[in-house]
Amino acid sequence: MLDVRLRIPELMKSRKVRSAYELARLADFAISIPTAYRLVDESGKMDRVDMATLDALCKAFGVSPAQLLTQDEVPADWTPPRVNRKKKRAA
Repeated sequence: MLDVRLRIPELMKSRKVRSAYELARLADFAISIPTAYRLVDESGKMDRVDMATLDALCKAFGVSPAQLLTQDEVPADWTPPRVNRKKKRAA
């Protein structure tokens, strides 16, 4: 499975943001403090992120969404899962 994550820890370190509260403050509290704590505690691994949160993080760190997200290397033998699609019958 591909592992996409937010680069929160790296960006916080480069901007010298030391806590979830500072992250929320950096985003002008567009990110709630509980959400900031989840973002920090999860080390960037979350199941889903609200678009408003993604936007607030991009603005706070001054990065694009592509710079905020990262994907772990794909193993050489990885193949995408097959999707079973039923063929339509001719009438």
